[in-house]
Amino acid sequence: GEYVDVAFTEFLRALGYAEDGGTPLPECQLVKQTTEWFAPSRNDELLELTLIATAIGTTSFTIRTEFRCGGDATLRARTETIYVHIDPALWRKAALPTLFRQQLAEGANPAP
Repeated sequence: GEYVDVAFTEFLRALGYAEDGGTPLPECQLVKQTTEWFAPSRNDELLELTLIATAIGTTSFTIRTEFRCGGDATLRARTETIYVHIDPALWRKAALPTLFRQQLAEGANPAP
């Protein structure tokens, strides 16, 4: 869970969101997270995490995180995380902002 949380924060930063200055981070709450392990990872191995939005709804979205060891195409683990966007003033689910929906659909490195 912690690796995925850090990777998601970095994914948001790559989209242009920031906690201090810049565009504020959208308020998202974790709904469900499931991890499947396919191969072991060892201490001190450099892991590469790839994040992909696999579903985008009205108020929620799903991010798939794939774990690989640096330079190796073998999938070590895959985590599926469902988030819901909330209105921080009301603390209730709210529609995803249009720009954020588009950014999720394009990913952190959209094609030129």
